[in-house]
Amino acid sequence: MKNLQRWSLVAEIVGAVAVVVSIVYLTIEVNRNTSAIQSQTSQGLLEMANDANQLLALTPGMADLFVRAQTDYDLLTAAEHLRWRRWVNSELNIWEHAFHSHANGTLDSAMWIGYDVGYRALFCDDSSNRIWREIETFYGPGFREHVNRTTVDECEQTSL
Repeated sequence: MKNLQRWSLVAEIVGAVAVVVSIVYLTIEVNRNTSAIQSQTSQGLLEMANDANQLLALTPGMADLFVRAQTDYDLLTAAEHLRWRRWVNSELNIWEHAFHSHANGTLDSAMWIGYDVGYRALFCDDSSNRIWREIETFYGPGFREHVNRTTVDECEQTSL
């Protein structure tokens, strides 16, 4: 009977060690998975932002439209208004994606600050801000509140 009790005690100890090892392993794997998701999120946002920048830099007339939209928005043609509105909407979508990614922990704070400052600067511009006012209800309340908290002082500090 004493042998059986010893084996039972050994089995309990081995079982407890196995549980601890399993928990440590799962913790390591969860951390690796979190890092992988954060990396994928950062990469995806970078690709979206680069695509928008490429569009602006390489599409004939887009840089001119960018400048004219910021200086003479009311003088744009109907087609230019549509183009500019779609570009601004795309930029808002990237900003919103970064906002939610940061909120759910898949975008670290340093990356988030960079995106946030850059997009706040863009939306300090009158034409972008006017478009935002037209379409802000298309976005969730949390993001909408975040964008609407941009202050005049921030705009003066981060103008493009």
